[in-house]
Amino acid sequence: MTRHLHTYGLPEEYLTAIGSITVGWAALDFSVARVIGTLIPASDAARDCVTGPLDTLPKVEILRALARVKFFHDDARFAAVDWLCSDIIQTLAPERNRCVHDMWGVGDDLPVRTRFKPELSKAPFKAARQISFHRGHKISLEYLTFLSGQMLEAQRALNLLDSLIAKEHHDGPFPWPDILQELRQSRRHPPAGSPREFRLPPEASPPSPEANPQARRRAARKRSSSKA
Repeated sequence: MTRHLHTYGLPEEYLTAIGSITVGWAALDFSVARVIGTLIPASDAARDCVTGPLDTLPKVEILRALARVKFFHDDARFAAVDWLCSDIIQTLAPERNRCVHDMWGVGDDLPVRTRFKPELSKAPFKAARQISFHRGHKISLEYLTFLSGQMLEAQRALNLLDSLIAKEHHDGPFPWPDILQELRQSRRHPPAGSPREFRLPPEASPPSPEANPQARRRAARKRSSSKA
């Protein structure tokens, strides 16, 4: 826990980096909604009626569900969308939330990002809360720049996905590039001064046959015929 934390004097370059992360998340949110509209497909107005009231993460879950339906017989394409959705939900979203909503202050030698932890008093008839800092991390400017860049890469991947789906709607099926490989290559390990919680998403693996109802039935028939 950081013992000496001043909630003033945060360097201007840190404020700029946090603002860049905020703007990048808004752009990523728009890109997710656009891919949803292309997958359905729907006009911009109809898409906004569905996605407008939703936060980013519910939109990402809708995107994943639509991709599961759209690419039911194409494991490679679904794996790419699934990996990207997991990247946004498990990696980018928690870090964006902490950068935007956590308490920032200046510690001993680096700006510190920490949380307020409300502790309810157990004494009767007392509504007062004792506030304490916990899990403070010194955050480097390089890490904030890295996180902003990761959001930009995710947005680029969404835009590529959107253009491929739109082209396929217009021209019919065609071979896609290896999006999953490109996604993996675009992700870099975080630099020094990164929070311990930061984790890259795991390597995506093809869905198991048991996840596909048709494959389950085929496997069951195969087992029954082998016993006979």
